[in-house]
Amino acid sequence: MTEDTRPIPKHLDDPPRLLFWSMDEIIVFVVPFMLLVLGRGLIITGILTSMALVWALRQAKQERGQAHLLALLYWHLPSRTKLKRLSCPSHIREVIG
Repeated sequence: MTEDTRPIPKHLDDPPRLLFWSMDEIIVFVVPFMLLVLGRGLIITGILTSMALVWALRQAKQERGQAHLLALLYWHLPSRTKLKRLSCPSHIREVIG
């Protein structure tokens, strides 16, 4: 018998990336950057603030994971958001079926 050595990909569940940032990091960077640059004309402040927010998001994802961030959004966003419509109501503890 011969051993079949095929490489196993290690990053199957990684989120899609644009260059070296994931989509949530791009959103966290672009929104404050655009608000500060287009709204106030503060280019350097926009870049520094956006980079600090991306760093904080990466630290939060490393500490507790992305599921914890989604849970925080679920509990703290208004009930009219799409995130609450996609999941079951929060007062239901067991879902059967």
